[in-house]
Amino acid sequence: ARPRAERRVPVTTRLADARAAAVAALPLQGEVEVALLARHEGTSGTVSVPLTAAAAHLGDGQAGVHRRPTGASVVELGGELRAAFDRRHRTLHGFQRPELPVVAEAVIAVVHGPPSDVEPPRVEAPSVPCPSARVWLEGRWQVVPVVGVGTDAAGWEARSGPLVVVLPGSTLVVEPGWTLRHAGDHLVLCDGQPAHVPLSTHRDPVHTAVFGGRLRGIADAMGETLARLARSVSIRDRRDFSCALFDAAGHLAVNAPHVPVHLGAMGETVRALLRRHGPELAEGEAWVTNDPYAGGSHLPDITVTRPIFGPEGRLCAFVACRGHHVDVGGIRPGSMPPDARTIAEEGVVIPHHRLVDAVGGVHLPDLPGCRQPDVVAADLLAQVAACAWGARALGTLIEAVGPTVVRAQLGHLQAVAADAVAEALAGMDGRYTGEEIFDDGTRLHVALVVRAGRLDVAVGGAAHPGNLNAPTAVARAAVLYTLRCLVGAPIPLNEGVLDRVTVRVEPGGLFDPVAPRAVAGGNVETSQRLVDALVRALGMGAAGQGTMNNLTIGTSAGAWYETIGGGAGATAHGAGASAVQVHMTNTRSTDVELLERRFPVRLEHLGRRWGSGGKGQHPGGDGVVKVWCFTERAEVALLAGRRDRGAPGLAGGGPGRPGRDLRDVGRGWE
Repeated sequence: ARPRAERRVPVTTRLADARAAAVAALPLQGEVEVALLARHEGTSGTVSVPLTAAAAHLGDGQAGVHRRPTGASVVELGGELRAAFDRRHRTLHGFQRPELPVVAEAVIAVVHGPPSDVEPPRVEAPSVPCPSARVWLEGRWQVVPVVGVGTDAAGWEARSGPLVVVLPGSTLVVEPGWTLRHAGDHLVLCDGQPAHVPLSTHRDPVHTAVFGGRLRGIADAMGETLARLARSVSIRDRRDFSCALFDAAGHLAVNAPHVPVHLGAMGETVRALLRRHGPELAEGEAWVTNDPYAGGSHLPDITVTRPIFGPEGRLCAFVACRGHHVDVGGIRPGSMPPDARTIAEEGVVIPHHRLVDAVGGVHLPDLPGCRQPDVVAADLLAQVAACAWGARALGTLIEAVGPTVVRAQLGHLQAVAADAVAEALAGMDGRYTGEEIFDDGTRLHVALVVRAGRLDVAVGGAAHPGNLNAPTAVARAAVLYTLRCLVGAPIPLNEGVLDRVTVRVEPGGLFDPVAPRAVAGGNVETSQRLVDALVRALGMGAAGQGTMNNLTIGTSAGAWYETIGGGAGATAHGAGASAVQVHMTNTRSTDVELLERRFPVRLEHLGRRWGSGGKGQHPGGDGVVKVWCFTERAEVALLAGRRDRGAPGLAGGGPGRPGRDLRDVGRGWE
């Protein structure tokens, strides 16, 4: 192994001095690499820029000590070093911020020493108990030679399998079709079988599965990038976000296992971008929107989308991520007011807007009324960085296999899902209906007609005077999620699920809101009730908690937000899960230590609400009990449902217990 050492020296005055000190402190001789760690002032994320001796001396003329009004001194970059930082930042994160000063933080010197000069060990070949052995290979017993191997290669020739090799401390079976070669201190196994057929445009189950796994890895890594770079508790810690990849037509192809209500609706956002700005799209751009009338869900959910082009300049795919932001204005902190009746009361609507241009310039949207615009801006740029990561990874794949193959395989992934749904619907011909009644008496009804492997879903309900209206994209997301649950095979959640499905909504009704109708509760409450209606109509299981229990809190330290878990409905095969996030939401609770450190609150109790699930042969899952104590004045709002009656059972099962919301302001629990 090559020894490695690293030394870090803070930059306080001259870059050349910091570089020299870092190199001089290295304890080894060998190959030395030096980098400058720098960051945008006011941020914490550093970027590493290679720093040669010449660059360090050059920087001393372009990086000087500046004193800030607070009295702090920083070394600010300029000239070629600043340009190198901007280039590296754009490569890593997809944007640059020329309006922000860049300050040097430290110089890191790394040395890689030469490998240790050691005498290779010499090992005698072990004796073998017999010259041959019976081995089960290729479905039958075979008699194969047995040989002992040490480090001495004298007289050794390459040998083909089948073969049993006795090594010091282990045994190696060389199967038919493989060749063993002695290379002195190690052995080399060579596969003599024909080369594997490369990934192509043809639909092959193995190739498509492997391709889908690779794209799933990209979406997962996008999510980890977003969580690492975001600033808000909502995105960074609760992980209220979703990342996915789409084909050139804007159809969901692959996603990470994030929030179903985001994932099923984002395709409509991408398609709305194509309809409105398709000819304008360019490589390197990122677009942003939260418009609920153009594929959005509700206003705090802001989507960043980046188009991906092939080497021929033709649109190949999209990467996108949707995150629930801490506050976008409106009449209550957290932008989820239970009493909103118009969209203006819920916050700012951002039509499709070019957030990052083709050269990396940032153009943040206006956020009038937003209570924490700096946090929202930081989270938006974290979304840009996540999309940049996805674009780089997908670009590498396109370069390796070609854009034609990528486009074809994106289609095959959706075809696999479509076939799986058709198989699940086989033998289910008939009509299925379901209904949900909200706490205020609003009725939601569904009718599903299955005929010859195709499904027609009609979703109805009158327009809501408050905020329970849900965009059509949310209705599609609920149907997509339910059908994915119906399919037993491990298929990806993509829009191929809806290939043989028609989703119709009542024009101007609950699932077809028009401006200025409010929609905050549609995404979080109506989506849950729609899934419950679909699941019960198809006989898949009893209703779950049917609400996301959206708690939004405004304090002097800022706003925070949680969805409170509950019980899942039972099925014919087993009890419902207790104290979990159910159906369309899949977020975490804020870590209690983090919560109490960031905000004036204590979490005094978190427990299971024993016995609250409906009784039956298989009981429903239990809910949770949470108690918070605020140490300062706070404005608390709860957007929730199932408070008048509990979740209904199925096939004779009993209902769950209704939810309860209590407060104590010094007069006891009310």
